[in-house]
Amino acid sequence: MIPKLSEASPFQAKYLSFIERLNASGFSGDIHPDFTNAATLSIDDPLYQTLPQAIISPKSEQDIRSLVELSALEEFQDIAFLSNRAKNGLLITDGLIIDLSKHMADSKLDASLKLNVHSSKRTLLMSEWLRRINQQKFDLKKASKAIKRSHYLISFFPKLKNTISKRRGDYDFSNEVYESMMSFSPCEFCIDQGSSNIEIEAFKTNFLELYHSRYLRPFKDYLIGFLEFISPVASIFPKPYNWIMGSRWVNRISNKYLGLSNSTQFSKLNLKKEMVRRGIRLATPLSIESLSPKDRLRAVIVIQDVYTSYFETELVLDTMEMLSRLGFQAYLAPYTPNGKPLYKLGFMKSFNRAARKNLDMIQNLSFYGLPFIGIDPSMTLTYRSEYAKNFSTSRQIPTVHFMQDWLAGKKEHLIKQPLVCEKSTYYLMAHESEKTDSITSTQNWQEIYRILGLELHIEKVNCFSTIDTNEGKSSWEEAIVKQELHDKLVATGYFSRKQAKQLNNVDIPHPAQILLKHLRDIPII
Repeated sequence: MIPKLSEASPFQAKYLSFIERLNASGFSGDIHPDFTNAATLSIDDPLYQTLPQAIISPKSEQDIRSLVELSALEEFQDIAFLSNRAKNGLLITDGLIIDLSKHMADSKLDASLKLNVHSSKRTLLMSEWLRRINQQKFDLKKASKAIKRSHYLISFFPKLKNTISKRRGDYDFSNEVYESMMSFSPCEFCIDQGSSNIEIEAFKTNFLELYHSRYLRPFKDYLIGFLEFISPVASIFPKPYNWIMGSRWVNRISNKYLGLSNSTQFSKLNLKKEMVRRGIRLATPLSIESLSPKDRLRAVIVIQDVYTSYFETELVLDTMEMLSRLGFQAYLAPYTPNGKPLYKLGFMKSFNRAARKNLDMIQNLSFYGLPFIGIDPSMTLTYRSEYAKNFSTSRQIPTVHFMQDWLAGKKEHLIKQPLVCEKSTYYLMAHESEKTDSITSTQNWQEIYRILGLELHIEKVNCFSTIDTNEGKSSWEEAIVKQELHDKLVATGYFSRKQAKQLNNVDIPHPAQILLKHLRDIPII
């Protein structure tokens, strides 16, 4: 169990150096290093009172830029620099307090700067948490192993006691870090990967595992984390489930008490039944062994994921048909939980168990040397990211390609196919996973479209939830409402398509579905 972090950090000369450098940068805001201002922002209770070294109040956008740029310097990475107080009024550091509330509420403030401020604040909270943990000589790896060995029922009552104390206002710095971690969307974590010297998503996962060894989890964590295990059962009766979850009163209750709204609807199509009806082959040792050497050269195995298999079943079916029309022998791997939702919420014990079973299944199929491809970029990236970090030293991780990367490697095969689509132009809104993982991933979609006679442009957008315009709209939403892009947009990420449907009532297809649409129109010679 992680310790309660309420101790004040010792004063360092770096605080004075930071203030001097800030003044030298032309900072126009207020800097109050005096005792009076510090005491004013503190509370009367001497048991908890903590005096900061200075209160810094920026007055302009340039002041915030100066703070962000200065705090990003390596020499200031280890200072206690926090941008808010605890909700109960307690100061959470004896370092520097930055009051950003006035400017964060200003709608005219450049939104990309807002994101930088949020990111800077989060990184600083993470750095301070690690510093305090190290100061107590707490062994994080040893604690993680102990958590995985512990039994839930044994740890329940200590966690219940701590959670009750937390709700009564008992201060713990870890709660501030938790709120920061949970207040940012996955898209913002994608963006931060290249901007922080701390691997944010890995930190979040490890932190949540440790944090919830001390505090109880909200119920929604179990619903989201174990979605891969719940979906196969719940999807057996999609109509009653969708009717219940789609009703307003259920949404209101779910939003109020669970923090969940607009639950995803299951597809009306049953994947197993549709596979039989459409002649889609399941990847099994027996079915693969029956392939001739010639057929094996053009065979591929599509890995399932919970989002496309149960919520976008039509996309899985379209992908299999598209590959078949391109002259490939497409097999669909059996559905096995991938574990990514568990990983993102810090259920590391359950993640390890699920990932091992999934790897066992894939490795049994990899014996035959056929390539693997994934449909959803985020879930596909799990194999080269989360799996590689956790299992690369103990077992071999099979390569699961992005669909477009594998297809681009089959250019000679595609060129030989007598397939020329009617020329049309489309605009791709790629998932952040693809853009950050490989420079060529989005370009490969363009190349595939070009070979088949189509034109594909890359629409420059951030993740769907990232607000980057003064009107408060994301670049995603701006692209969706453009009249000239109507019926011309394609998107690779499941959540991007889901949000476009829920927030803008716009159906955006996957690039594979557009390819299939044109392939169906090609006359058979």
